[in-house]
Amino acid sequence: MKNEVELMTQAVNADTPEQIAGKVREIIRILGGLLEKLNGKLNLWGLLLNASAIIEAIKEIRSIRHYCASKGKSGMSLKIFTVQAGKHDFWPMEPRTPHLSGGLSWQWDVVFDATCRYNIPGEDQKDFNKGGGVSLRMLSNNKDAVMWAWRYNLKSDKIDLTLYVNRGGKHEIGEGDKLVLLSMPIAQNARIVLTYSGGGNWSLTVAHRDVEGRIVDIGTMYTNIKTPPLLWRLGLWFGGNQPAPQEMQVWVDFKR
Repeated sequence: MKNEVELMTQAVNADTPEQIAGKVREIIRILGGLLEKLNGKLNLWGLLLNASAIIEAIKEIRSIRHYCASKGKSGMSLKIFTVQAGKHDFWPMEPRTPHLSGGLSWQWDVVFDATCRYNIPGEDQKDFNKGGGVSLRMLSNNKDAVMWAWRYNLKSDKIDLTLYVNRGGKHEIGEGDKLVLLSMPIAQNARIVLTYSGGGNWSLTVAHRDVEGRIVDIGTMYTNIKTPPLLWRLGLWFGGNQPAPQEMQVWVDFKR
């Protein structure tokens, strides 16, 4: 029993969605063998003792198959962005290109894989990492900007997503008293839309979608900040105060 659970755990922790996709059948085969071994060979008490491991294995498999199916059916073309241990920048770096603010509406389909489970000692674990967005200044990213941001939540084992605004060099996270916009399971799809509607008005909408592209959960946050006609695109950046504690990969399909 212990051996089969360990094998499933190793397969689940294959790190990248591409690697995981190739091992889904192996995980299911292992689970099938495990259930066959349990059938008629353990009493009810034995089943109860091992129920937690079996349930967790099934949950992991559902999550993995959810991701693989969503990639195949959604028409996404996901690109891998990687940050190395001890670094802040994700590679390949996205070009800091100029864009007109009028009518801006950008969309990211994002999958955080198993490498994004990180543990930073102390309060820095609560810091948000920058996902993408716009700078309102040509030569600065941290003075005035509107972005979406993310962090790994150790307690929930989910990715927290939120609105992140730099205003005159000061950081504003979330909206009002609400810090987190939406929380996402690892290896599932988040559709993130950043929209400028004029007059300094911005909105960030995050949707958790199932394998058929249907919305499971959705939320929107708003902000108002003086916005010039010309903006500059921003990409992924880890931090917070601390650099990445390990190599991590985020899968992104960006459209504008």
